[in-house]
Amino acid sequence: MFGSPNHVMPFAEDPGHDLRLDSREAERDRRTAAVEARGAVNLDASLQDEGMHQEQEGMAEDRAADAEGQAQEAREEAAEHHAERDS
Repeated sequence: MFGSPNHVMPFAEDPGHDLRLDSREAERDRRTAAVEARGAVNLDASLQDEGMHQEQEGMAEDRAADAEGQAQEAREEAAEHHAERDS
């Protein structure tokens, strides 16, 4: 039975097979999966941070544009008062 050259011995019955190796490989695979999952979460968080910063940048630019528009209106109003005063 086990003596035939075509028979493959199951690894658990193989006296040369080290079950600790399987355990170490499983642990390595588990750690690798955990690191990859953390990477995906970190990437997702990074993308969320990037999106939040882009949104805040856009809002700041809108506020700046509004302030520039108000400043221009104030300059024009001041110029009108100056012209009225000189006439």
